[in-house]
Amino acid sequence: MAGDAKPGRWSWTAFGIAALSTLLVLGAAEMAGAQWLARKHGRDARKGWNLVPALRAARALEPGTLITRDAFVAGSIPEQLVTASVVKPEDLGRVLGRRLEAQLAPGEWLTVAAFTKVPLASCASMLRGAALQAGRATEPSVEKLIEVVADAEHADGGTP
Repeated sequence: MAGDAKPGRWSWTAFGIAALSTLLVLGAAEMAGAQWLARKHGRDARKGWNLVPALRAARALEPGTLITRDAFVAGSIPEQLVTASVVKPEDLGRVLGRRLEAQLAPGEWLTVAAFTKVPLASCASMLRGAALQAGRATEPSVEKLIEVVADAEHADGGTP
């Protein structure tokens, strides 16, 4: 009985089938993981490039021009390029009636900096500091920037 298999021992054929099955399962798992990773990289690459509405100058605007509805048109801008100072269509009511302090070329984006002499960096940093003290780590909104600009202009004796 030299050719009989001993109880509890694997034969080479059974071992080969088990090893091949294990390699197939691991290979399928690796391919699924690679496919998921490739899709994730694609999503991450597109993230932030969704277009959001913002206001652009409809024509060349000189300093001192009164901000009116017909002076601006809605356009689309990638959300990665949108900062708190970019004026969106829903914020237009907050800036109507103000005068531009800077020249805007046709198609240029309207920002809070275009209608104030107050440095926006200082306004934004003040707002971030107040938000952090209140326990909220948020970017300042256009509405809050306009409030801070108006307060700073009143403090300087300028007009809102």
